[in-house]
Parts: sequence; C-alpha cells; structure tokens
Amino acid sequence: MKKNLRTITKSIAAWSFALTVILAGCNILAPTARAHEGMEHITGTVISVGENSLSVKTTKGTTVEVRLDAKTEYVHGKEPAKLSDVKTGSRVVVHAMKMNGTMVSHQINIGVNTSTSTPAKKTGK
Repeated sequence: MKKNLRTITKSIAAWSFALTVILAGCNILAPTARAHEGMEHITGTVISVGENSLSVKTTKGTTVEVRLDAKTEYVHGKEPAKLSDVKTGSRVVVHAMKMNGTMVSHQINIGVNTSTSTPAKKTGK
C-alpha cells in the first residue's frame, strides 16, 4: 500500500509541475498577445507624407490615411528611423489602431524606396 501511495504521490507531483509550467508559459506569452490587440497591419506603398499623416496605397489597392503622433515609432530594418526617412514610393508596414474613427500609427516599418528607381527608356529605330 505504501508503494502505491508513493507512486500516486509522485504522479500527482509530476502533473502539478507540468501544469505549473504550462500556466507560467501562458502568463509570459499573454502580454505579447495583448500588445497587438486591436492593431492592424497596413502594408503598401506611401503615396503622400505629411507632418501629421501618411497615405498608403495597400497591396489590395485601397488607400488608407494614417495619423501620426508624437508616439509613432519609425524603423528601417532593425535600425531606428524618423519621419523624414519616409518618402513617397517607400514600401511600408504600418502598425496602427483605430481610435475615434481614425487610424493612428504606433509604428512604421520602412522598406525599400522604390521611387528612386526609374525604368530605362526603350529606344527603337
């Protein structure tokens, strides 16, 4: 009887430990999941840049106006950037949240600037 009780106790302890590890993992990951609650990712090409707003033509062909504020972060790759780095023609991914009916940018990830590349002219005779 003592041997069975010892086996049951070890089994309960193992399951309790496993459950504790799982619940601790959930608590670690929960803030990460909550950080993106309500955020939308707008991917596309910048068609205009203002002091307080940005217009992006999305990959789906729609135009989205995004408000910029003092909290907006700018990133180019893994390096910090600034608003002046965002140019018409830049590819961007904007992390924004709808607030009072307006999209407000949290972060703008700047990609390759396509406006500087001009196609070669074809000459034909």
